[in-house]
Amino acid sequence: MPVHPWQMQHALPRIFASELTDGACVPLSDGLGRFHATSSLRTLAPDLSIRVELKLSLAVPLLGDLRLLPPHFLRNGTKGGSLLRRLCASSDMLRERLHVCAEDEWWSYRAPGEDATMGRASHLACLLRIYPRLVKRRNVELVPMAALAAVTPGPAAPAFEHVLGLRREPPDCPAAAMAFFRELCAVLSETALLCFAHGVMPEIHGQNVLVVLEAGRVDGIVLRDHDTVRVHPPWLAAAGLADPEYVLPRGSTSLLVSTPEALLAYFQTLGVQVNLWSIADALARRYGLLESTLLKAIQSAIEDTINSAPLTPVVRQLLESRLLHSKTWPTRLVLRPLLAASTSTPGMPAGEGEMANPLLRRGEPRRSRS
Repeated sequence: MPVHPWQMQHALPRIFASELTDGACVPLSDGLGRFHATSSLRTLAPDLSIRVELKLSLAVPLLGDLRLLPPHFLRNGTKGGSLLRRLCASSDMLRERLHVCAEDEWWSYRAPGEDATMGRASHLACLLRIYPRLVKRRNVELVPMAALAAVTPGPAAPAFEHVLGLRREPPDCPAAAMAFFRELCAVLSETALLCFAHGVMPEIHGQNVLVVLEAGRVDGIVLRDHDTVRVHPPWLAAAGLADPEYVLPRGSTSLLVSTPEALLAYFQTLGVQVNLWSIADALARRYGLLESTLLKAIQSAIEDTINSAPLTPVVRQLLESRLLHSKTWPTRLVLRPLLAASTSTPGMPAGEGEMANPLLRRGEPRRSRS
């Protein structure tokens, strides 16, 4: 089983001391291959031209949580990915726009008779992620949306400037950058809200979503990390999609969302505030674009989806009400829960607060089709 060098040096000798002593676990060798860092702390790529990544356990805390691979997370990732593929098969629009990484091959060590939920199994585990073949398209590149939010001193926005080069646009052109941002808003809004209409919401922050670029033009998205694909069971059943049958620790319902409004909140917080607004902030700093112009692009993409996507009247009315006309939106809290959390608390501390609807700052939006 592949192991991160840091994990082998600092964590496994302590956690698996008895297994290493009696020979149940045998360190074989190191330096067997060259791996590249990715935008994820615990994910490596053997070669940037190969469609495979290796995700490893790493006992390093990030935002209050160790970067480990609990077996039930890995199982739920398999189930979440399967659900997304069934969803794409049921929708012509999603079949064209949404691509899903395969995360079905994984391994973790468990001593005979040991409870699979024990933390030790999380420390010695790995997952192979295989990216989808986009063989029907030429000149295709995949860019993590999180990379588009990166601004270096200067300021410079390397990923954005690279994309504008692919589009044969000047890297310093605000209008070209704005046109690309509108395409991003459109594809993320369309795919996320169509998933929502079926009772499904992937975790669509910028780390998990890659943009499919064909000659620099947005042609869809690729989703990875499927262990937190949340569902609203009544809408899932109404859409004819089978329950993913997640493996949940006793008392946990974090993947089963009780109301459509709570499911939509993950689009508002992770999709808009964390993902799209991070990119908008980068554009404001790099190109001097106005906040009102960037918010307008997000609002227009949401309105266009509401007006043109195949949605039921119930879904359309809820989207209009919660996204466009509500005075408040939910917001994701990170720092306060992190500072207040006990060091023994498992999982990443997080909470939910409330903020003014960012799409109402310029007055009431135009009415969408009822």
